[in-house]
Amino acid sequence: MNAFEAGIRKVIPATLIYVTTSSHVLMMHRILKKDDTHQGKWNGLGGKLELSEDPLSGAARELEEESGLVIDSKHFQTLGVLQFPNFKPVKTEDWLVWVYRVDVNDLYLNQSLLESVEGKLKWIPKTELLGLPLWEGDLIFLPKVLEGSRFFGTLWYENGKLIKSKFY
Repeated sequence: MNAFEAGIRKVIPATLIYVTTSSHVLMMHRILKKDDTHQGKWNGLGGKLELSEDPLSGAARELEEESGLVIDSKHFQTLGVLQFPNFKPVKTEDWLVWVYRVDVNDLYLNQSLLESVEGKLKWIPKTELLGLPLWEGDLIFLPKVLEGSRFFGTLWYENGKLIKSKFY
């Protein structure tokens, strides 16, 4: 019996959504939530799936909850899946994350966004995205997100540092 079957480790299914215009990407600066694993980093939007959800439905729900943007899931482009073994070692959690891109009209840049308890939402110029304080692994897959390329990857972190990655 392996660690998952024995209940020693658990897999957290989640989503990550990047909303893009012709020139910008909607990002969240994670600065508001106490004891946040992502504290100080810029992330796409998303979160854990509910028990009754498939990844696409969960992505649409998370996008609406975190930004106020209501976008039909038929507009979501599935780009890939990321695996984060032992991402939260204290909780014995491995994360499995479906990554989506949603292309929207430039008029969205002027639309009001929700205030989040986790961070501040901001439209970031695509040319500045990779210069933000990001997780090291994001520097590997974000160019693929911007290109609209499909990918599958595993990112191993230890104490918040990327120690190994593998992409297909």
